[in-house]
Amino acid sequence: MDAPLPLDARAELADLRRRAYGPDADIHADPAALARLRELEEKERVAAEATATAPASAAAAADDAGAAAADATAAPAAASTPASGAPASAASGTATMPASDPGIASGAWERAATGQKTPDDAPPAARSWWRRLPLWVLLVAAGLVGIAIGAGLPRLFTAPPAATLSPVDIDEVGGEFLGADGLEFFGLDEDSLVPYEEYGDSRPWAGVNSSGARCIFIAVNGQWMDGGCTPAGLPPTAEYVAYDEAAAVRSGLPIGSVVRYVQRQDGQIEVWEAPAAPSDS
Repeated sequence: MDAPLPLDARAELADLRRRAYGPDADIHADPAALARLRELEEKERVAAEATATAPASAAAAADDAGAAAADATAAPAAASTPASGAPASAASGTATMPASDPGIASGAWERAATGQKTPDDAPPAARSWWRRLPLWVLLVAAGLVGIAIGAGLPRLFTAPPAATLSPVDIDEVGGEFLGADGLEFFGLDEDSLVPYEEYGDSRPWAGVNSSGARCIFIAVNGQWMDGGCTPAGLPPTAEYVAYDEAAAVRSGLPIGSVVRYVQRQDGQIEVWEAPAAPSDS
């Protein structure tokens, strides 16, 4: 029987496992230490299996010894056979342990006759592949799965915009931008603004000022309602609050609702709505 690992070997194995599976794992850079870890783990596994099978082997040996004694006691009775003189085994057609060799246990005799293997002959069970992986590999895999889920869930549960508007030709709009008098304040002129498709009673306009900032303005029912510019790299945004039914941008939008216009990097303008709770009055 393989003896368990001595204390110094167990201490060495614990240290190697910390280097392999701990948070500061570095054993992958030390081939000698990695080989030593595998050697000690194999010795520990063999010793554990030998310890686990020893009680079962002792019990089987005790059962075999008891069966052998019972067979030896029954041997004289087997000698007094039927009248034909044939042994009981021959008459029944079954194989029995020879009475002349009481030293062989009945259990061992049956295993030898059938070719059945003893527990000591069985190969050691292979460990599952995931049990052989270092702990840090499993932690990294779990972290990547968490990142993927965290990045995907917002896309699944975020509602799409109410509309996406594209630029249109200035000739389709007719007239000029009504807020042209205030464009100079934003570093713009009328020629630098582009009209977009209408959304209800609103129409957004967008452009780039002399400083390179992107700007967006909103006209509702022909009146300039909101606008502004943002530094390059940030999406320009304009918001409008429906203060009465006539200025609700679109029919059915409750008073107090907010409509936000955001220009994307590709130039399209998204329209987002936050409807107010309907008034009871």
